[in-house]
Amino acid sequence: MNKLTKSTGIILLMIVLSAFVVFAWVKYSSWEVKTCTDSDGGLNKTIQGTAYGLLLDNQNYSFTDYCTQNNTVLVEFACSYNNPVYNNSNTSLEMWFEPCTCSNGRCI
Repeated sequence: MNKLTKSTGIILLMIVLSAFVVFAWVKYSSWEVKTCTDSDGGLNKTIQGTAYGLLLDNQNYSFTDYCTQNNTVLVEFACSYNNPVYNNSNTSLEMWFEPCTCSNGRCI
């Protein structure tokens, strides 16, 4: 394989991988919690929502979806139930990233 063909292959692979990331939710983190409610119903990029509830030590928490990276990424908070990370029985709060044009905590 000559240098040009190898370089072209690498560039094409990078484009394909970039396209996958651009059009896909990326799960960033997850925390086990006692209760969780999401005002926008879960992973909903068109409505700004707030995930709230009780931590394991009974303290309240509340996280509202917001824009970051110069309004090019939505940070979305959502609830998950029966998460295999927590032995298939507990509730978790999850933080997701969604690349998009973002305004006021939602993709537009």
